[in-house]
Amino acid sequence: MATFQLTKRPEVLVGLAAMLPSLVGNRSGIGLSWDSTDYIAVGLSMAAGRGALDVTGVPMVIRPPGLSAFVTVGDWLTLSPDWTLRLVNAVAMFVIVWCTHRLLVRAQVRAVSLWLGVALVALSPTLLDIFTMAWSEPPFLAVLMIALVIATRERTWPWELVLAGLFTALFFVRYVGPFYAAPLALVAALVQVRKSGVLLAFFRSGTALAVSMVAPWLWLMRNKEISGYLTGYREPGGGTLLDPLRTMTGTLGSWLIARPPLNGNGGIYLNWADFSGYMKFAGVVLWVVLIGLSIWFFFSQRDASPRVVIVAACLWVFVFYSSFSVYRFVYNEMGPLDSRMMSGVYVPLI
Repeated sequence: MATFQLTKRPEVLVGLAAMLPSLVGNRSGIGLSWDSTDYIAVGLSMAAGRGALDVTGVPMVIRPPGLSAFVTVGDWLTLSPDWTLRLVNAVAMFVIVWCTHRLLVRAQVRAVSLWLGVALVALSPTLLDIFTMAWSEPPFLAVLMIALVIATRERTWPWELVLAGLFTALFFVRYVGPFYAAPLALVAALVQVRKSGVLLAFFRSGTALAVSMVAPWLWLMRNKEISGYLTGYREPGGGTLLDPLRTMTGTLGSWLIARPPLNGNGGIYLNWADFSGYMKFAGVVLWVVLIGLSIWFFFSQRDASPRVVIVAACLWVFVFYSSFSVYRFVYNEMGPLDSRMMSGVYVPLI
């Protein structure tokens, strides 16, 4: 009999339940920030057939149009931007929780650890704060987690096309997408080596990554023609690499104690002094524990089991993107290493 099959898939029920905090948190309307207005304006402009025009009526270059595309589709379906983005955030949370469960199952963790990990994602104050805003991070995290699930298992060749599409989507939701796609492509190649051989595995993943860069390249050329810059004008932060690294440490500490710096009123350009002593201490402790556990884990493993693949992939994504973010802050763009900017490494850390 076709009974209620969801009871046999508890991760689906948990994912559906995880949508509730986002919906409840947005019950009075989704939160808006200065960049949210651009996302919505671009979406409505595209829906009206005027192209990607920002809130001032000029072509958008500083942000990609991925989130705005949801607003466009919502407008075509007669949904307001508010309701469209509420639904996008809720569905994104479901996807993230489901993918987290799949990764932990394949990592062969114990049941208690599995559901603890799922709970840390589904009930995360850090993620809930982000998911109550009209920001690009929720759909970006959902696409990232789907790509991580696919990249960490052996695949038939059509899945490389799926990865290429996901890598492209990462860029069009957030410009930092390629700096997640590149480490994931390497993971996908290494995972595929046993089944396809070294040359074919790297050819497949390399081709997927290359194909995924075609549409982004065209968009960047469009941006350069309009503004003279690939992603709009960016101002580097300067200073030393230690400055953004310390900010990142404070952010990690705020995740651990589940409290935002300055009670959430710190703006977008946080520095080390904005974090409480507890956050600083928690961040340092988290670094020590992360490094220690990583060394112990890899030295204790004898073969490339699914557990090793999952842990190595998550750690590699964390290290690669964190290193890029630290470098970018000093030499390219003063992008703060706060909870929003670093949200893509939150679930891999779990």
